[in-house]
Amino acid sequence: MLKEKIMHFMPGGLIRYLAKPYVSGYSMEAGIDRARALVFKQRLATIDLLGEEASNPADVEIAVDVYHQLISRIAQEKAFQDTKTRPTVSLKLSALVVATIKDDILHLDESELEKNVVSILEHACDEQVELTIDMEDYHWTDVTLGLYKRMFEKGFRSLGTVLQSRLFRTEKDIADLPDGTRIRLCIGIYKEAAARALTDKKDMKDKLLLFSRQLLQKNVYLELATHDDHYLQTFFIEVLPEFTFPEGRLEVQMLLGVPRVAVQSKIISGAFTQGKTVPVRLYVPFAVNKKDSTEYSRRRLIANPDLMSYGVKNILGNLTGKGLY
Repeated sequence: MLKEKIMHFMPGGLIRYLAKPYVSGYSMEAGIDRARALVFKQRLATIDLLGEEASNPADVEIAVDVYHQLISRIAQEKAFQDTKTRPTVSLKLSALVVATIKDDILHLDESELEKNVVSILEHACDEQVELTIDMEDYHWTDVTLGLYKRMFEKGFRSLGTVLQSRLFRTEKDIADLPDGTRIRLCIGIYKEAAARALTDKKDMKDKLLLFSRQLLQKNVYLELATHDDHYLQTFFIEVLPEFTFPEGRLEVQMLLGVPRVAVQSKIISGAFTQGKTVPVRLYVPFAVNKKDSTEYSRRRLIANPDLMSYGVKNILGNLTGKGLY
C-alpha cells in the first residue's frame, strides 16, 4: 500500500526511468525495432500504441491514423514476411471514440466506434495482421465484448479480445462466447471494487487455471498471460494434459522487460509439453509522447510494484551488457 501511494506522487521522469524496460520507445519505429529483435530471439510481439482516452474528435482521428500506419508498417517489414512471426496489434477502444462517464455509466456513440474499428480491421485483414481489442476498466466490458462478438459473427475471425480473471462476471462471459474465438486471459490491471471483482491476487491466479480449462473446452485460441512461474507450470502439468494438445491454438503472453527469459525458453522449447512448441508473445508498447508513456507506466507499477525493482535491475544489466532483452 505504501509503495502504491509513493508511485501515485512519483515524478513522471522517474516513473518513465523505472519503467524504461517495459516501453519500447517514443515512436512507431521503436516498437517495430523491438518486435524485430524479439523475432531473432524466437519470441513474438503484440505492438500497442500507448495513449489515454480520446477527449475530442481530433484525438480519435490521430489514433485511427496511427493504427493504419502501424498495420502497413508491420506488413512491409522484411522480418515479418513470414506471417507466423508477424506481430499482432492491440487496440484500445477508448482511443477510438470520445466517451464520457456520468453517474457511473459509460456514454459513447457505438456506431462511430464500430465504424472506426471496422476500418482498422478491414485494413488489418488485407495485410494479414491480427488485432486484439484490449480490455479496459469495467465500464468498457460490455461495450468491448459486444463489439467483439459482432465482429466475430461478421466473419472477422482474426480478431481477439481479453478477459480478466479478477471480474466476477468472467465465468458467464466465457459461457456466452461463441466457439473458436481468440482470447487473452489475464488477471487484469485495473483495480475494481470488491463488489464486482476479486481483490486477492492468489484468488485471481487460481481463477486463471479454472478459466483456462473453460476456454479450452470452447475450442478457443488461448493466450495465457501471466508471469507467475508456479501457475504457468501448474497449467502445463495439470490443466493442459486434460485436452488434446491445441496445436496452433495456444500461446503464453508476458510484458516486455519482466525477467522471465528462462521460463520463456522452456515454454518455447517444449520442456513442459513433451517437445511440442508453445509460442511466447511479449507486449511491446510504444508511445508518441511522454505523457502517455507516464500514465501507462504508472498504472503498471502501481498494479505490480515488483516491476520497479525489475526495472532497476534491467537498466543496470543493460549498462553492463547483461540486460534481459
